[in-house]
Amino acid sequence: MPNGELTPLLHRLNPGDPLSVRRAPKGRMTLDVSSGRHQHLLLCTVTGIAPFVSYARTLLEDWKAGRFKGEHQLYLIQGASHSREFGYREEMEHLFALLCEGGAQLQHTVSLRMLSQHRISQWN
Repeated sequence: MPNGELTPLLHRLNPGDPLSVRRAPKGRMTLDVSSGRHQHLLLCTVTGIAPFVSYARTLLEDWKAGRFKGEHQLYLIQGASHSREFGYREEMEHLFALLCEGGAQLQHTVSLRMLSQHRISQWN
């Protein structure tokens, strides 16, 4: 995020500088289930998957507790340049499969675009 609060601080760090982190993440990203909208298109690349992992985990918890009846349809499209960048792929496919067993309509699609080394070197 341009002019974000954290990124400029991280860029000023040097190797060996101390960095304090929490034991666990703070906050919770949740899916809007109160607006009356039931179809959700989720688009992301690489680390942008984080809030959607939270959505899927929360929906599974809610389904197990009887709070999610499968009325929401989620379509997740995740892109990356290399297959190794799909760090949550197995977990997301597992979560979506469990939720689909409960009647939810969920789909996880990955899109891989391999770039030549020449094109990657031009990004630097």
